[in-house]
Amino acid sequence: MLRSAICDCSFTVTKIGKNAFDGTNAVIYCYYNSYAYNYAVANNIPFEIITVSFAQSSLNLGRTASANLGAAPSVAIASGLPMVFKSVDASIAAVDAQGNVTGVSEGSTRIEVYTETNNYLGSCAVTVNKGESISVIRLDANGGWFFDGTAGDLIFGAQAGTPLSKCWEAAEVPSRDGYRFAGWNPEMPEIMPDQDLELYAVWEPLEYIATLMVDGKKYKEETYTYGQQTLSTAVPPKEGYTGEWEPYTLGIGGTTITAVYTPITYYAIFVADGKQVAKLPFTVENKAVNAPAVPAKQGYTGRWSAYILEAKNVTVTAIYEKNPVTPSNPTADAKIKLKPSQKVEYRAKVTVVAETEKALPSGYILAIYEGNSSSPVQKGDGKTVSYTIPGEMKTEKTYTVKVIEKTSGVVQKDADGRTLASTIKIEVKNGFFDRLIAFFKGLFGLLPNVTIKP
Repeated sequence: MLRSAICDCSFTVTKIGKNAFDGTNAVIYCYYNSYAYNYAVANNIPFEIITVSFAQSSLNLGRTASANLGAAPSVAIASGLPMVFKSVDASIAAVDAQGNVTGVSEGSTRIEVYTETNNYLGSCAVTVNKGESISVIRLDANGGWFFDGTAGDLIFGAQAGTPLSKCWEAAEVPSRDGYRFAGWNPEMPEIMPDQDLELYAVWEPLEYIATLMVDGKKYKEETYTYGQQTLSTAVPPKEGYTGEWEPYTLGIGGTTITAVYTPITYYAIFVADGKQVAKLPFTVENKAVNAPAVPAKQGYTGRWSAYILEAKNVTVTAIYEKNPVTPSNPTADAKIKLKPSQKVEYRAKVTVVAETEKALPSGYILAIYEGNSSSPVQKGDGKTVSYTIPGEMKTEKTYTVKVIEKTSGVVQKDADGRTLASTIKIEVKNGFFDRLIAFFKGLFGLLPNVTIKP
């Protein structure tokens, strides 16, 4: 039976069928405590743990000296496996991604090797000794990176007294986005000292321009330094609005920032007789306000005071104007009953009587006027008036009955505005024989008394 193998090099096997290896002569290559490892142990399947081997079992280096670990997977089937190198103490020995180890300071440490998924493969012991009068300078990029794009420290060494221009190029300075390299602290010496040094990069933030835009036009430019959080320029005021700068980051290369204005909500407050009727919102962008109806007030006509919706709260007050009073006419429907005409005998004694269809209101009476006179010859009451014409009737006479106000004597009018009056014309029979007959009646006291009633 053939011998087969399964290699869990990427540590990604998460499930194996229960009887996947029945009837086979298989060996499982796996990492310690992986799923494949636990499966092999549980099912009594032969396995081999993948580790790492090194070109040397341990490394001995002088300060600043370098050597490669020569690391490789312990089984050929895992060749090409990506490995990650870590120094337990980088102040003693540093290691790069290719497994190159550089001595930093005297002492002992280990370089550990892991898979990309952080599975431990093994480690190599490293011992660093002083070497031949070597001094070491450690350059700390202090937030930046060096020419090779690596953040952190750059280390170099040389014998004391060696001119540093032979081992350090001035161009090899760190870089940092948004900053200008301003030198080292402390300053870089011209020759290698007889002791180790640690230098820190000094950075000065660069200046950029923020262009501030208001209503589509450039309002102002403000200079800022990298790392600054806010600008000092306030948003210019705009009537009826609150303003703020849009969210911004003062980044590398400058930026453009726009003012954002939000209309303020104001209120039109409608008040009638000291009480609020409505409180309606508006803005300078939307002044559509539907004014409420003015509350009714008996005997008055109401309207709202004139107002303009500006960038402020507005109070609108109800104005009431008293309705004009139409004078009442208590005699508007009065009707006078009077005979319009009557012919009487010559020398007759005549009494004229007039009355109303219904009694007049209190304070109003009937009065009789002779001809065109403006003064009455007789006043009656609110129902009737009676006037006996003085002397004997010998000529034609005209009398008018009117409704007047008792105290003032003002003549009243009907509902249509016409004078409340009625006229009677009294004619006399005054022919020759009428007079002759009246003569003899007068001798014997037989002259007639005539009452003219409606």
